Amino acid sequence: GYSIPRQNHFLGHPIRFGPWMHDHCLRLFRRDDVRYVGDTDHAHAKLGSGSVGSLRNCLIHYTCTSYEQYLSKLQRYAATQARVWHQQGRRTNVGQMLFRGPVRFLQGYIGRLGFLDGVAGLQVCVLIAYLSYLKHARLWELQNASPRHEHQDLIVDFDSDRFSPGDAAVVILSAAS
Repeated sequence: GYSIPRQNHFLGHPIRFGPWMHDHCLRLFRRDDVRYVGDTDHAHAKLGSGSVGSLRNCLIHYTCTSYEQYLSKLQRYAATQARVWHQQGRRTNVGQMLFRGPVRFLQGYIGRLGFLDGVAGLQVCVLIAYLSYLKHARLWELQNASPRHEHQDLIVDFDSDRFSPGDAAVVILSAAS
C-alpha cells in the first residue's frame, strides 16, 4: 500500500499548519489485504501484510465549502465519538469540558503553528477546539441527562355541542393521566 500526504483546504484556503499539518492517509492498496480500524467516521485503513510506501505528491482534500456543512460534520463526529466512549464506559467531568478545548486550541494554533495559516488557520484551530469540547459535552449528555419522556397517550374529545354538521370539528387534546 501507499500513504499519501493530504493538502487540506478549509473554505477554499490551503491549510499547511495547525492540527491538520502532516496529515497522511493510506489510500492505494489491494482491497483484499486491508481492513478499516476505528468506530468513527475517521476509521483508517490498515494493511494485513506487506509494507507501506509513501508518495510525495499530495492528495488535495477539500474538507468543506461552508460553515453549515462543516458544523453539521462536527456535530456528527462529536455524537459518534461520545457514543463510542459511552459504550466503552468512559466518563467526562467539568474539568475536561472546561480545559480540553482551550488546550487543543493552543496545541494547534501555537504548538503546530496554525497562526501561520492566517485567519483560515485560526478558524480551523477554534473549530477543532470546539469539536473537543463538543465530544465531552455530548458524553456528559449521555451519562447525565434525564431519560427522554415516553410519549403520553392522548385523549381526543370531539365537543359535539360546539359545532353543527357543516362546521369544522373542535378537538380538545389532553394528556392521559
